[in-house]
Amino acid sequence: MFTHFFIDRPILSSVISILILLGGAVAMWVAPISQYPELAPPQVTVEARYPGATAEVIANTVASPLEAQINGIDNLLYFNSVSSSSGNVSITVVFKPGSDPDINQVNVQNRVSQALPLIPQVVSQQGVTVEAFQPGTVITVTLNPLRNGKNFGAMANGARLIKCGSTIPAGGCTDKTGEVFLQSRDGFGTQRVQQPGQ
Repeated sequence: MFTHFFIDRPILSSVISILILLGGAVAMWVAPISQYPELAPPQVTVEARYPGATAEVIANTVASPLEAQINGIDNLLYFNSVSSSSGNVSITVVFKPGSDPDINQVNVQNRVSQALPLIPQVVSQQGVTVEAFQPGTVITVTLNPLRNGKNFGAMANGARLIKCGSTIPAGGCTDKTGEVFLQSRDGFGTQRVQQPGQ
C-alpha cells in the first residue's frame, strides 16, 4: 500500500531521491573527518630474516626474544608471530584504536633495539625492520591479460610497478592474489620477443 504511493508518482519519487542525494553530498562536505570512528586498530609489523634456519629454530632464537621484549608496550592489544621455513619471521603488533601509530612504532622500535643483543648476530646484521601501517583496502586493481590482447608477461611487468605505494603519503604495500607464471628477465621489448628469428 505504502509503496504504491511512490510507484504511482514517479516524479515525486525522483525529487525525493535527488533531495536525499544532495543532502548526503552536503553532509559529506560539512561533517569533519575527525568525527569518523577508527574502524581498524593501528598495527606495527616487525620482520627479520635468518638465512638457512628452520621455522622452529627461527621461532626459538629470533621470534621468542622479540616477543618477550614487545610484550607490555603501552596500548598493546595483542601480537601475532609467524615463522616460516624460508627463514623469515613476521610479528604483527596490534594496538588499541585511537592510539598514535607513530608513537606505537617508536615504542616497538625501542623494544626491538633492546632485543637485538639476544638474537643471532646474522639476523642483526641483515636488519630487523619495523613498520607502522593502518590495515584496510583503499583500492583494488585487477590486471586481466585476456582483455586488450596483452600477455601474462606484460601484466607481470605492470604488477611490479604497483607493488608498493610507500612513496605515496600514507601509502603502504600491496598484496598480490593469483600467480603469474610467465616472466621476461631480458632487456628486449615485448614486440621483439614475440618475433622469433630476429
